[in-house]
Amino acid sequence: MDDHTMDLGEHRTDEPTDVEIPSLEELPTSEETSPGDPSALDPSPGDPSATDPAAASETIHPETLRADLERAVSALGEREAEVALLRTSLHEAHDAQASLQLQVVESHRRALLAEIGATVVPELVRGATVQELDASVEGARAAYTRIAEATRAELTTQMVPVGASPRDTHTTSETSTPFERIARGLRR
Repeated sequence: MDDHTMDLGEHRTDEPTDVEIPSLEELPTSEETSPGDPSALDPSPGDPSATDPAAASETIHPETLRADLERAVSALGEREAEVALLRTSLHEAHDAQASLQLQVVESHRRALLAEIGATVVPELVRGATVQELDASVEGARAAYTRIAEATRAELTTQMVPVGASPRDTHTTSETSTPFERIARGLRR
């Protein structure tokens, strides 16, 4: 067994067990190194891939990491665009539903007024839902009944003269000329 590799079955305390992994910022960019640059592929001392060909094939290169990151960012952007499109569709569906609800309520109001309009105060039949409209009918009917009773009571207290309607008393047919009488008749 090599000095830098360790069999999983045994544990030796004299061998280094920590391997330093560089952060993404520490990795060289493709502008800093070219794929054929031997310094970019030069393993650090103590790296198991330096002596083990199997470990070398598992080494992840900075270009591979950057490409994976770019694909992930691109996929995230696509998902965000899909979410925005779905949100827009949801808002449009909510707006359409609200519009249909208003149409249903207005149609129900018109039907109620056509059915019972002569026994309610139409301005008092209102509401944002069908249930609210139905509930407002009783109040509108009660208001109509109060108004009708008050009007009947007022009409019964008024005195209407019996017989002919009152006439102009300041001019009589005896003192007026025929022209005045004809003019007065035409004015009526």
